[in-house]
Amino acid sequence: MTAFSIRPRRAAVLIAALVAMSRHGALAAPFAYVANLGSDSLSVIDISDQTLVAAIPVGSNPDGIAISPDGITVYVANFRSDSVSVVDTRINAVTATIAVGTGPVGLATAPNGAFAYVSNRGTASVSRVRLASNEVTDTILVGDGPNAVAIAPDSAFAYVTNSFTSEPGTVSVIDTAANTVTANVLVLRNPNRLAITPDGRTVYVTNFRSWNVSVIDTAANAVITTIRIAGRPGGIAVNPNGAFAYVVTEAGDVEVIETATNQVTGQFTVGARPFGIAVTHDGDTAYVANFDSDTVDVLDLVNGIGRGSLGVGAQPFAVAINCIGTDCDKPPHTRRPTPTATRTETATRTPTATLTPRRTTTPPRTLTPTRTSTVPPSVAPVVIQIGSATGAPGSRVRFDVRFASTLDVGGVQLDIVFDPHARIAAKPNGKPDCTVDPNLPQQVGFAFQPPDCHGTDCTAVRALVVDLRLDENVRLIPNGAVLYSCVATIASDAPAAHYPLTPTQLVAASPAGDRVEATGVSGEIVVVLARPARGALSAGLLCSGGVNDDAPCARNTDCLLGACVVAQGVCDGGDDDGLLCDCAGGTCSNQPSCSSDARSGTCTGGAMDGTCCDQATNCHGHRPCAGTQNLCLSGPGKGQSCLRDAQCPHSRCQSFGRVCAGGDFDRYACVDAGDCPRGTCVDPLATPTPVALPAEVFASTSMSGGCAMINRHDGRSIGDVWPLLLPLAIAWRRRSKND
Repeated sequence: MTAFSIRPRRAAVLIAALVAMSRHGALAAPFAYVANLGSDSLSVIDISDQTLVAAIPVGSNPDGIAISPDGITVYVANFRSDSVSVVDTRINAVTATIAVGTGPVGLATAPNGAFAYVSNRGTASVSRVRLASNEVTDTILVGDGPNAVAIAPDSAFAYVTNSFTSEPGTVSVIDTAANTVTANVLVLRNPNRLAITPDGRTVYVTNFRSWNVSVIDTAANAVITTIRIAGRPGGIAVNPNGAFAYVVTEAGDVEVIETATNQVTGQFTVGARPFGIAVTHDGDTAYVANFDSDTVDVLDLVNGIGRGSLGVGAQPFAVAINCIGTDCDKPPHTRRPTPTATRTETATRTPTATLTPRRTTTPPRTLTPTRTSTVPPSVAPVVIQIGSATGAPGSRVRFDVRFASTLDVGGVQLDIVFDPHARIAAKPNGKPDCTVDPNLPQQVGFAFQPPDCHGTDCTAVRALVVDLRLDENVRLIPNGAVLYSCVATIASDAPAAHYPLTPTQLVAASPAGDRVEATGVSGEIVVVLARPARGALSAGLLCSGGVNDDAPCARNTDCLLGACVVAQGVCDGGDDDGLLCDCAGGTCSNQPSCSSDARSGTCTGGAMDGTCCDQATNCHGHRPCAGTQNLCLSGPGKGQSCLRDAQCPHSRCQSFGRVCAGGDFDRYACVDAGDCPRGTCVDPLATPTPVALPAEVFASTSMSGGCAMINRHDGRSIGDVWPLLLPLAIAWRRRSKND
């Protein structure tokens, strides 16, 4: 009898294989396979009962994973070994090792079973491997830092993300018949992973440092839209039924994208710093590898809930699921998994730092418009906006009153009703402390209301804006003009609150005296008892669009014809120019304040001073992290925050006056709904709240201490009485000459 021995490592592998075969037959399936970057192993999970059945040693730093179409073989890319391990799923053992290029990270097998493509990060190339012989037959040069690979359902094309490409990022398209690159699709910087829909028409690409997903039309080899993601995106998978794509973010979430609309409709919470994700053949379940938790989360995609997690090897990075036998011939379930996924983790996670602009909270500054403002068709042609101001009890603050119109306007009247706690101040002569803008060609008169009121009896200020010259044509009020500004006195005992400045008695007239429809927009005096906390949201708001574009704001009504949005931090210059950053107006220091993680830091300076940040995404070379309300209009970077046109491939960088309502990016600027995960993109002026005019304004021509633009209900046009207005205005002006 010949004696023989089995080495302990080999014996363990064989025992695991025998156990699996005894439980599930010679073709043990289905299983989930997890590449553990930190323990150089492949974990095998029996998905029928969610148990770990084997740990297979592979090469150094396994990074990518793919499975043959028949489910029998698993291929693992070993980054530091410059190799691919070939694992037989029937015995759970490595049966071959294939030498490839330097630093292999991603790979994919062709659906026809003929070959695999392996991305070699160190040599900017892709190795083509013939699966029948496990040999490299071709090497194709691609972009810088190739990362993930995906192959079309008909095996005709392979798509490769070039992660080190930055101006802009690219995805190489390889013709698998000729083994040549036939196109380089422009996406955003640092593209990471990608996945293809079952019909082969669409490729979804995660752009890690751009916080979004590029959607590529494979027929045109061009990006058709970009989807904002609430976190830095890594792994991605498409449900076999084609209804949803699932994006894993470093923040610890899985974002659910509905492929029919390309909008984020749901979210799961998983472990710490997840990356890889795979979906079962029937489309019911997903497995997510959590790099920092050393776990795999199991997600019920149909019911939108988590099914728990199980421990695997160290630093799990990539996941794949096999399918063997007749079940693989069945189509995935036609029911669409729920788009309203729920959170399942109860542990508190460190929130992602809010990216805010470099400015501190100040009242909106007076601007001379540099371009003509426009009013959307659904808004009244004349808009009078009362500004806002912030101050402490006992202080005096100033606010502006602005004008915008799509029509010619010769004069306006407006009453501003104020709160007793924040009254419009009086001059020594008892008149309202309001000042006319020196650039305004019209004259403006002010009077407290009600007529003949004094001190605390006054509840409003009336202003009449009109051209008083009798020998020339009536001059028009300039579109975008600051009509006047007023000083408000905050009572010393005023509680911290928002005190409204409400427009009433609003009337506008054309140069001919015809009444013009007008809308008033309220302002407010914000009373604060102490300096706002560092990094408060209000310190990071800017006007997007309209007359006040780029001015600090507190709410939408501070932004005439625009929106008040949370500004995004963007690197200004250097190697990271155009990439998102955490500390708008400051830098990310190496003093952690939110986490013991070595990557965590603290913002120093700027609007986010003292808040947490990620040093890995700090602007290289200590370049500024600037705040901006601008977005790329279209192209590969649609919806991406930007500082200038050069940061928007084939597009413009501009403000839009739209804002996300609700969802993960509430109050951030947006171009369309794809920029507002689980929210909507709205135009604050699309559905304005008109100011109701009291009935008496339509009949009264008498104003003690002032004169109204006359509007009648007796059948006579206001144009009929416009000639009477100028003499009355002159008389009113003479009575107010000491103003």
